[in-house]
Amino acid sequence: MEKKNYIIIGALGGYISGAPIYYRNKALYMKSKGWNVYCVSCRGGKVYVDGLDQFIVGIFPEMVQKPYLLSRKRLRKIIHEIISCIPDTDHETVIETGTFYTAYWGELLAREIGARHTVVYLDEHNQGIYNQQSSFFRFKYEREELACISAEAYKDIFSPFWQYDEKRAYALPCYCTNSLEDIPSPIIADVKKADCTIGYIGRLEKDAFRALADGVEMFAAQYPTKTIALNCFGDYDNQGASARLKEKLSSHPNIQLYISGFLFPIPKKAIGKCDLCFGSAGSVSVAVKANVPTISMNVYSNLPNGFRIDAKDVFLLTQCPGCSSVSDYLKVFFLGGFRPEMKVYDLQEDELMFEKLLSEHLTFLNRAMEHDKDYYDVLGMGMTVNERFIKFIGLPVKSRLPIWLIRIVRNCMNF
Repeated sequence: MEKKNYIIIGALGGYISGAPIYYRNKALYMKSKGWNVYCVSCRGGKVYVDGLDQFIVGIFPEMVQKPYLLSRKRLRKIIHEIISCIPDTDHETVIETGTFYTAYWGELLAREIGARHTVVYLDEHNQGIYNQQSSFFRFKYEREELACISAEAYKDIFSPFWQYDEKRAYALPCYCTNSLEDIPSPIIADVKKADCTIGYIGRLEKDAFRALADGVEMFAAQYPTKTIALNCFGDYDNQGASARLKEKLSSHPNIQLYISGFLFPIPKKAIGKCDLCFGSAGSVSVAVKANVPTISMNVYSNLPNGFRIDAKDVFLLTQCPGCSSVSDYLKVFFLGGFRPEMKVYDLQEDELMFEKLLSEHLTFLNRAMEHDKDYYDVLGMGMTVNERFIKFIGLPVKSRLPIWLIRIVRNCMNF
């Protein structure tokens, strides 16, 4: 069988979120289909996701910068260093990226080695694409090389820039919910218990978690005789944020807080100690798989969608009449005695889900490969005023300039 290379570029170390878990799953899946898989990380640090580190061949933190802001000399050096990490680039090669900045690097690398480049965009929101860069993503859309994690994400990110045909606006399930295992762990004993024991799964930087924390505070203030445990299965990137959360909740003596830190896999019995869980995006399924009542938080409104009652169907929800906020759902669950009727999930089904959902990625790739290879001129991309300023002073120089001088220059540019 002809050898084929699959190169994944993403943030793989130093934290846990759906992205590195998905990339681990995608790497294992593509390997099982006969591809040589190589992962290039734009973020260093400990690789928390078991099984991912075997695929990582290089770490290049400069890839979090848009490549057109670097000097041509530095850019060429990084591209050639990345290529040197790949054992053999003469085979048929596909590159996958998942963020706006890695997408630009993926396109440059693909052009250099004659590879196919697909973008499977993993963010729910647009956090860095401006009108000047939108033509690149439209180019990828027209070539059927652009997908998002949901139809809602596609609309939120790209509809401000162009009208698209929904039949070509691919939404792919980026499977990352197989992070629950029935294993022994010391954290099981660390999980807090109270009158109202609440769990949250995911990164704590998310707006959905901030909305949850606010709702828990409101509930705690309204019912001071109820003890509340908030167990967070995840962490912040910034430990200062963790300290601020502890300080914020300390004003409510009836709230206990537990933060597990980055964790993979998550012990099923730890989740099982919670009466009720919250999550957003893919993390919702994790608690549902533990057969714990789970409220899905909307990633756009940051309000509850309702109780998710089936781990395999993201749209199967039970909503409570008159409930709109986190505190409403806490009241109906802990005070009103409401319990959703859930479909029991057997963790052995994870293997079937793994194959079923990731097979959709091959369908997407096969459609993309019907197009002849072509590449966008990333280095000729338009820049914002901010980017022109950064390009003008140079990234290495900028890091050495005093902040007061940077502010003066920005003000002179009406920036």
